[in-house]
Amino acid sequence: MNLVGTIKSMIDDGYTISFSKADLLMDGIYITIKKDGINARQVIPEDELESLNLSTDELFATVIEHLKERYYL
Repeated sequence: MNLVGTIKSMIDDGYTISFSKADLLMDGIYITIKKDGINARQVIPEDELESLNLSTDELFATVIEHLKERYYL
């Protein structure tokens, strides 16, 4: 998956996508998508970012697509 292509496609479809630092229970990154008043969020723990074989772009694109499919279909 291509992160830029995924984000562009979702923005064209009316989604808002944001990234923020997760620091409550674990260090990592929150990815939040919003559309029509519905928010979907997933945290990617910092240790997961460091240990996966996927590139960060591939991981973020996969998570964003997962959030879209899980919460908006």
